Amino acid sequence: MNQQKEHSQLSLYLFAIIAPALVAGLTHATWPFFQKNLVSIFLLMVMIAAWRGGLRPGLLATFMSCLLSDYFFVEPYHSLRIASWGDVVLLLVVAGVGLCFGVMSELTHRMRRRAELNLVVTRRAEEALREAQARTESVLASVADCHIVIDRQWRYVYANDAGVRAIGRSREEILKQTLWQVFPDVIGTELEKAYRLAMDERVPVTCEYHYQTTDTWWVSRFFPAAEGLAVFATNITEGKKAAQELREVEEKYRDIFENAEEGIFQSTPQGQYLVVNPALARMHGVDSQKELLGCKDISRDVYVDPGLRDVFKKLLEEQGSVRGFEHQIFRRDGSKIWVSVNARAVRNEAGKVVYYEGTVQDITRRKEARAALQESEERYRALFENSRDALYVHDLSGKYISVNRAAEELSGYSRAEIIGRNFAEFIAPQHLPDVRENLCRKLEREGETSYEVETITKDGRRTPVEVSSRLIYEHGIAVGIQGTARDITDRKRAQKALRIYSQRLIEAQEAERQSVARELHDEVGQVLTAVKINLHSIQKSAGTLECMPRIEEGLGIVEEALAHVRELSFNLRPALLDDLGLTAALRWYLDRYGQRTGMQTELLSDFDGERLPRELETACFRIAQEALTNIARHAQATKASIRFERSHAMLLLTVADNGVGFDVNGFDQHGASALGLRGMMERAQAIGGAIDIHSRPAKGTEVQARLPIKPLPL
Repeated sequence: MNQQKEHSQLSLYLFAIIAPALVAGLTHATWPFFQKNLVSIFLLMVMIAAWRGGLRPGLLATFMSCLLSDYFFVEPYHSLRIASWGDVVLLLVVAGVGLCFGVMSELTHRMRRRAELNLVVTRRAEEALREAQARTESVLASVADCHIVIDRQWRYVYANDAGVRAIGRSREEILKQTLWQVFPDVIGTELEKAYRLAMDERVPVTCEYHYQTTDTWWVSRFFPAAEGLAVFATNITEGKKAAQELREVEEKYRDIFENAEEGIFQSTPQGQYLVVNPALARMHGVDSQKELLGCKDISRDVYVDPGLRDVFKKLLEEQGSVRGFEHQIFRRDGSKIWVSVNARAVRNEAGKVVYYEGTVQDITRRKEARAALQESEERYRALFENSRDALYVHDLSGKYISVNRAAEELSGYSRAEIIGRNFAEFIAPQHLPDVRENLCRKLEREGETSYEVETITKDGRRTPVEVSSRLIYEHGIAVGIQGTARDITDRKRAQKALRIYSQRLIEAQEAERQSVARELHDEVGQVLTAVKINLHSIQKSAGTLECMPRIEEGLGIVEEALAHVRELSFNLRPALLDDLGLTAALRWYLDRYGQRTGMQTELLSDFDGERLPRELETACFRIAQEALTNIARHAQATKASIRFERSHAMLLLTVADNGVGFDVNGFDQHGASALGLRGMMERAQAIGGAIDIHSRPAKGTEVQARLPIKPLPL
């Protein structure tokens, strides 16, 4: 910048030297053409030099003009000597005029420079003002607080972006209205009083208020301004809500602290309580928290074993926290309780422990329950080990987890040999399907199942056992099976003996029935027939009418007696059963049953013309006979049917009706009305069979006997 200025000044001085020299050269070349205007030409150059450069270039141009004029155009020529006073005056005039022009040009230059400088300063000030205003508006626009300016007539003059957003209208719409037009709902409120106080008294005012229209909280600060009033408003709704939430949280935690079932505390390392809640006071058996806060040495006054306090402090010092620290404490009445403590050490900035804080839980009942559980487990273990029945536990895959001594004795294997092996290795193969079926039944119905199987001992013997088992649950999920296996060898022997006795009893009964039936048919029947013949003879030979009614009455009685004898003889032992077999005997019996009861009867048989073992035919006939008798007595049925089917080596006998039915589960099998049912079961069991009954109220009844076609060996 300085170099440019120096270059500009140098060019002005060069012009002040060269311009007079050019004029002198031009005048000298054209002399005497400009002789009369010589001074004017030089004055013109002086004026130009002074106008361009100011005083100094003007004076230099004046000096050069006077020097060149004297040298070239004043006699004697080419000499600086002046011959006449007129020439001196002329040169002085040139010098004076040049001086005046130089001074005037300098003053003009200075005024122009001053004006330009003022203009520059003014422009710079305006630019700085505009920049400052733009920065201010940018800052005000970017701040979250609302900033508005209101004139003395309450009209909006300015509103930043936050203010526009808070008001909820466009800036153009806001600036056309008054405060009371935009917010008519604040009239008559404390906010209006704050506005008017700041405007009227010209004092700063701060006001916090709740704007109910939008349910928001604001803090407004009013400052007097030249236009009227400058307002800064801050939305403190979030802060208010946070403060309210904080109060609610504090109240909640205060409620938790006061009402917690667990004790809560803060204590010093020296053994004094700083804070305790009511629950901790109750644990210690004191009436108030203050009484507990008066404790001076926790290790001596609270701990049953003071040494555990040192262990507690050492753990907190090393680990920073402890969980489940169990120890006994004294209550005020001298009794002791067990507690579990969870605590942490609170340190200051230097890392020094300031206090301990944590929770205390009364675990006395848990301790007692644990001790009782341990005692119960010991009793259970004793019962488990000393039980005469084999006890076992296996998982759902069938692998044994635990067995008792009786299981070792029953199987002949040691406990180590049984654990980990599958139950299928100890069960007779023909019984495995039944075992698996019962396992599936347990999983589906979640109940206890009982069944009989044969186990294979270590020495190869087969031992009949009765198994009762149920599922073991853990967190509601089945994880295994627990059961008992009772050796029923003696029971099986007794059942076999009973079955033999029952079979022989039934055989004796049937033989006696057959004998009685034969006697009735042969002896009593013959006697009654002879009486009947005699009565007929008397009837024919009688001559009077008086005895005829009595003879006819006697004949009727004899006929009725003969019918009863035949009925008793058939019921005791139908001759058709011995002569033609089971199917023929039942078909004849059903026909007579239908005639007597009026029911519709039906017989379906896979054994037409085939004879079965005598014991089986007798059992089937008696079971069907008893079932039909029960239908006639109780079923109120209109239809009865008998069906014979062959299923492998079993005979299936089904007697069904369409009567009223009954609830099988609620039926008393030991009552007087169940004598017929028990008789059917005994007959079936005597030949190795079983009876199943299926019935529902209003759905009829079905009695099914499953009997082996080949009788069991006795």
